[in-house]
Amino acid sequence: MQTLPSVVIIGAIDYEVKEEARTGVDGLYGTILYSDSVISIMPGQSPVHKEITLWHEMLHGIMRNAGIKDHDETVIIALSHGIVQLLKDNPLLVRAGQ
Repeated sequence: MQTLPSVVIIGAIDYEVKEEARTGVDGLYGTILYSDSVISIMPGQSPVHKEITLWHEMLHGIMRNAGIKDHDETVIIALSHGIVQLLKDNPLLVRAGQ
């Protein structure tokens, strides 16, 4: 993923993806705002870190849609890194869905 998509669909919800600094949020690379249907990605990250951050926030959205509001952040971190690496190492997986 060279550039971030402008919208990602998680379940029945279209989330706008914005590259923006969130005021008052220190130490986070991204946020998902469920009530606003927005995923914010902090600027200044390398492209691969932006991709990992987007996957991280999308995984939070998937978990919330499944009714799992209290989930282990370390699992989300591991999965977001793992998914990005899996897609890079196996480009046919990306084309399979097209």
